[in-house]
Amino acid sequence: MNLRLRVLLAFLALLLVGKVGKELYDWRAHADDRARLVAVRGRLLDAGAEIMSTRAELDTLKRVLDREDGALEREKRALGAYDRKAQGSALPPHLYEAYRADLDRYNEHVERRNRSFHTWQEVLARNHSAVDRYNVLADSLRAVAEVLGDPYYQVPSPLEAAAERNVPPPVPAP
Repeated sequence: MNLRLRVLLAFLALLLVGKVGKELYDWRAHADDRARLVAVRGRLLDAGAEIMSTRAELDTLKRVLDREDGALEREKRALGAYDRKAQGSALPPHLYEAYRADLDRYNEHVERRNRSFHTWQEVLARNHSAVDRYNVLADSLRAVAEVLGDPYYQVPSPLEAAAERNVPPPVPAP
């Protein structure tokens, strides 16, 4: 073998050994960072899945509230009809009992609707908390990935996180 070829092969071998050595060193030196990346990614997937599940729950509760509001509006109009039947400022005795029953039913319906609204508010607060948590974890994930030398690390979206955690996506309203 000619001397030039041997020098070239020796140089390539040294280059290869140096490159493999650096990779092994980086792999060993960043073991904690890789473990942190896996842990943060897992928490991010949980936050993303919670975003999607609370979004689906909010959509369902919103449809319930819309139905309740429509029913309450009809009941309110029915109660308004009693005003037109009033003589002066009083209802005739035979209508008063029906009015009281309708009014009690309407008030109970308002209470049920308000409980649904409070549930909706609680779910909305959980959704906002999950979004905040997801954003903080996404920033942390990018920072850890940059330390590992991957500044373009693909952070899963909430929809991708939900799919990875087997959470069904929200169904669009008809």
